[in-house]
Amino acid sequence: MKRYTFPNNDIFIVALIIFIFFLLIEVTLRIYDLYFYFPEVDIPSHFFAGMAILSGVYWVLSLVRIKKIKVFSVFYTLLVAIFWEILETLQELIIENPPHLVDIFFWDGFFDIIITVIGGAFTLIFFYILRRTTPLRI
Repeated sequence: MKRYTFPNNDIFIVALIIFIFFLLIEVTLRIYDLYFYFPEVDIPSHFFAGMAILSGVYWVLSLVRIKKIKVFSVFYTLLVAIFWEILETLQELIIENPPHLVDIFFWDGFFDIIITVIGGAFTLIFFYILRRTTPLRI
């Protein structure tokens, strides 16, 4: 019996694990209201969001066989982070957030974008290490 494999299965599995890890962290932070008690958790939250975004984008781009996949992955991670911060700012104009969740877009949003892109760049390093030390085809 022939075993069916998904296109770029290894990248998909790693991206899925990273995405689930990010969601578990985000849900935990929100359920226990850790943003209120420890506002600094915003930094690792954006870092792991960057990892999840880049790994998903990297997998999608690998399906279409883009030549400069790393550059495009970081670029799209940056675009998603900027789009997210714009949506967050617009949402704050419509629905009032508790004081501990209010962003000052330029400073806090800019820093969030930078941390998200750093998380994405770290994912490329993580993929490189996986490629060198495991039989995964990433």
